[in-house]
Amino acid sequence: MTGPGKRWRPIYAMTIAKLLNVDFENDKEAMGIIMDISSMVEVFHIAQLVLDDISDGSLVRRDVPCVHIAYSMGTGVNVGLNCTYQPYRRFFELRPEIAQNAAYDYVEAMCNLFKGQCMKEYKRDDGLKMEFYNDSESLTAGSTAKFVLKTIFKNFGGDADILERLILIHDKMWNLHQVKDDIANIQPVQIALSKGLVGEDISVGKYTPMIIYSLANADKPRADRLREILLSGTRDQAILNEAIDILVKTGGVEHANNIMNNLYREITEEINDLKKSVNPNKYSMLGFDQLQGYAYQLTTIEK
Repeated sequence: MTGPGKRWRPIYAMTIAKLLNVDFENDKEAMGIIMDISSMVEVFHIAQLVLDDISDGSLVRRDVPCVHIAYSMGTGVNVGLNCTYQPYRRFFELRPEIAQNAAYDYVEAMCNLFKGQCMKEYKRDDGLKMEFYNDSESLTAGSTAKFVLKTIFKNFGGDADILERLILIHDKMWNLHQVKDDIANIQPVQIALSKGLVGEDISVGKYTPMIIYSLANADKPRADRLREILLSGTRDQAILNEAIDILVKTGGVEHANNIMNNLYREITEEINDLKKSVNPNKYSMLGFDQLQGYAYQLTTIEK
């Protein structure tokens, strides 16, 4: 909970509130609501990480042993399940009316989250397309943040039609975020090294945009070798480096960067278009600019 990654969704909550001209800097009650929603969602996310580490067979996270390694597999499973539901029960105690109004969105977020995790367990590349990747990542990386968007927006009086358009922008933002995370995973930067090795996504057989592209476009020997490494579950850094080299030389990494940049361009265009159609007395133009800045940060900053 003390890691810098825990700040992304709370900042997103403030950005959405800013869109609605919520003066949370001077309104203690508004700030309290935003913080309670944000804190709850961060515990949801902890649950996702604990269960994800079990699925991936990870050994460390942020330079410390994963829960199921430090304690036991049973502890890890039950911690993950408890962190999924306990914070919402606590939110009901603190903010009963808001929690009641958000109940459907909470259930939807949890259902989507676990559905997306099941999709990410798919380990065959026959017919696998980017649409599958986009859907699985929207359901996993995007579900908890979408709960933030919906809860903040509805609680502070946002319009339903504007929310629907923001949800479309949101899905692109968090797909962008995940592509950036995929790219960082194969580079010797802190986020990859803190997971124990560079290229852990390859080790667990994850089908990222880089993998999908390279399997489809590499010559047969390199595609076969990449597929072999993906299915092996290896944690040998030399072998993972071999796979990363294939991704670079067959254009997979460049392809992922292009996806990320194109998503950002589309997000920028859609935010600018939305700014033209909202009531400027109800919605903050500065808030929309900050939302675009938030999307840009997702392309540049290592968590």
